[in-house]
Amino acid sequence: MNLKLGMIYKDDKMINHRSLVKVLLNPIFRCFGFCVATKFENNKLGGIVLIKCGRKNKLNWSYNIDNIDIIKKRRII
Repeated sequence: MNLKLGMIYKDDKMINHRSLVKVLLNPIFRCFGFCVATKFENNKLGGIVLIKCGRKNKLNWSYNIDNIDIIKKRRII
C-alpha cells in the first residue's frame, strides 16, 4: 500500500503535505470538526497543529492526488 507521503508539488508550488499522522488521524478528527494541519510560513514547512474544520458525518479514508507533479519525501512526524 503506497500512502504517498511527503511534500506535494503542482506547477512548482507546494500545495500540500502528507504525513502518517495526518493520513491516519484526520479522517477520525474530521468527524469531530478538527483536523491535523502542517504549518507553512515564508515558503517553509513547520510543525503540525490541530485546527477547526468542517465536521464530517462519516469516515473517508480516500484522498485524490492523481493530478500532481511530484512528491518530495520529507518526514514531519
